[in-house]
Amino acid sequence: MLTKLMLNSEELAELNYERYHYPCPIVQKRLHAVYIKASTNLPNKKVSFMVDTHPNSVSQWITIYKEKGVDELCKITHHRNQSVLEKEAVSIKELFASQPPRSVDEARLKIKELTGIERSNTRIIAFMKRHQFRFLKTGHIPAKVNNTAQK
Repeated sequence: MLTKLMLNSEELAELNYERYHYPCPIVQKRLHAVYIKASTNLPNKKVSFMVDTHPNSVSQWITIYKEKGVDELCKITHHRNQSVLEKEAVSIKELFASQPPRSVDEARLKIKELTGIERSNTRIIAFMKRHQFRFLKTGHIPAKVNNTAQK
């Protein structure tokens, strides 16, 4: 499908700048496709080949740009699942800072008592790693220690 995209020099300059400097690579790809289409008026199939995407995506991005502008093209609507524990992260972190758990099982029990949320040990470990908690292995005191020699 060949749709013409006529832009003025200011819009082209903005697309040209943002396609390299926008922080998200997904948005950079979209802006790059729209820029190529606007500057060359190549068919969507060739533009899609140049930016390594499907021609329907190029058509969709051009339509979004025409109807709603750059701001809408820069929106990312992908959704990432978030743990239920994240809603309670502040209270859990405060509890663990004041009373550090000695094991994963203890951490799991404390979280269940505090929030009522029960998760497996692997999910508890993942939560704690995300929040920079780590398990420290403590050493033991030798049985035949000479305290005076130690001092």
